[in-house]
Amino acid sequence: DYKIKIWSLALSKEMRTLTGHFGTINSLAVDPHGMYLVSGGDDHKIKVWDMRSGLTLYTISENLTRIFSVAISPNGKIFASGGEEGNIKIWDLASGRLIRTLTGGHRYSVQSLIFTPNGKNIASSSWREIKVWDISSGGITRTLTGNEVSGLAFNANGTILASGGGYLHKSIKIWNLNSGKLLHEMAGHEGAVSTVSFSKDGKSLVSGSDDFTVKFWDVPSGKEKFVE
Repeated sequence: DYKIKIWSLALSKEMRTLTGHFGTINSLAVDPHGMYLVSGGDDHKIKVWDMRSGLTLYTISENLTRIFSVAISPNGKIFASGGEEGNIKIWDLASGRLIRTLTGGHRYSVQSLIFTPNGKNIASSSWREIKVWDISSGGITRTLTGNEVSGLAFNANGTILASGGGYLHKSIKIWNLNSGKLLHEMAGHEGAVSTVSFSKDGKSLVSGSDDFTVKFWDVPSGKEKFVE
């Protein structure tokens, strides 16, 4: 319905509804301090919202395609957007100023983005490849290839990356970023793996899928723990 809803987890209650997009909203990101919300959608717009008031702080629409992914840096100073044209744009969160465009990496749309915990790099996924970028230089530091990718997650120190597979392979891959080596490929979902997330200690991983299940995995062994 092109709306964003803000919920209280403590009260299990809807707190606010944000309106302003005129297309499907594909991605949301909240800054570490809970002050700003960034949204991107099929209407070729990025909106930055004040979480407390629900007001739109600014809208970016010039020279944008459909936006499939947004991510905010760990320090909350910049954010990234990925779109249909395959480029990644880095923006100043406070002003909306375009800082840098990362080009030449993807031939297809950027489906997901995630910053490393130290904020110096960003990983992006597009079809059957993952690129890791140095934000300051704009260069690619690592390319990982394999299954089509629909979700990304870093462990706490940014050395291990998990990627969720789409409709064709439906598996989760665990990568060592220092070496680029594939550590595990974990199969068990019957649908696309749309999202993955590490525990704080990095030893467990949770995955959500279009098969209506959530699975829990032991990362060191690559084995499934239990199914809910």
